[in-house]
Amino acid sequence: CQITIDVKELMIYDIYHLQISVILISGLFLSTASTLYMVDYFGRRKMLIVSGTGMAVGHFTFGVYNLLIVSGITDDIRWLAIIAIAIILASFGLGWGPVAFLCMSELLPLRVRAFGSGLAMIANWLTGFVITYFYNAMTKTIEIYGTFWFYAVLSVVAIIYVYYVIPETTGKSLEEIEAYFRQRQRKYNDEERMELMSNIVNE
Repeated sequence: CQITIDVKELMIYDIYHLQISVILISGLFLSTASTLYMVDYFGRRKMLIVSGTGMAVGHFTFGVYNLLIVSGITDDIRWLAIIAIAIILASFGLGWGPVAFLCMSELLPLRVRAFGSGLAMIANWLTGFVITYFYNAMTKTIEIYGTFWFYAVLSVVAIIYVYYVIPETTGKSLEEIEAYFRQRQRKYNDEERMELMSNIVNE
């Protein structure tokens, strides 16, 4: 999640930009802290889906705000941009900020957890770099509203991915989680294949 917005440009009164920035960041902190208590109660999947939905709504709303600005609306609607940013930050703090890393530690098998976690972190920071690096180019090509609608689409894709691929790991042991993936994969490793062949020969 890359917030590449200058909050100063969105304030109803510029003298309040510091206070509003503090409120937005405080909201992100509180939503992230509340996840510590809610993630075991609601479950990982629900938190990620709700978080993705909120980010999709926030990005879409911020796109609408910019479309209205480009269309030449004369009313002061910067409050809409502030609400959109607040939704994005709070939603990110509820799920895709902390819960994604929690799921990473639970879903990766022990034998590849160190390597897999490192690879996931590299992918995470690389994606953040790409989004930040191409932000200006995207806003010039498809405008700011198109850029944030693209972010909204990515959030929807994340929701679909979680719904169909990510299992609920709340209350499950690491062995149960690994057994779940083995069952879904329906493939045998070398040891299991040899045991299977041995059983066939004996029969």
